[in-house]
Amino acid sequence: MEEVIWKPPILSFIIERHGGTVLGSTRADLHTWEVNVQEWSASLNTGKYRQLRPRQERVDVRPTAKDIIDSIVNHREHDNLKWNKDNSVRVLISSVFPTGSAVNQTLRGRRRRLQKILDEELNTLGWQKVRTNVYRKI
Repeated sequence: MEEVIWKPPILSFIIERHGGTVLGSTRADLHTWEVNVQEWSASLNTGKYRQLRPRQERVDVRPTAKDIIDSIVNHREHDNLKWNKDNSVRVLISSVFPTGSAVNQTLRGRRRRLQKILDEELNTLGWQKVRTNVYRKI
């Protein structure tokens, strides 16, 4: 409990909650409480946080996308690609950004940014998205 303020009949204070850190978050939620001891009521305000540890650096996915796109367009083997018998190719997104390499929200963001670039660039190069992470030459 911190920033305890008593202005009768209101008692206000902040509690730092660490629930998200269990899932890898670097932030603690701050809950501001106001308790009216005369009316026996309380209100809670959330939405603020405290950075506990530095965030991971933002990853520029463009070089990775460029490498993957180059391998797809030139039909080359690549550790992060699986070529199918019908000449479609699947990007092994979980080998590009493996589970556990970042907290879940960061990992989803990196994968989403990479997918967006792949979708847009491959489309302009004559490749059609068949389904998520799978492309075929038009």
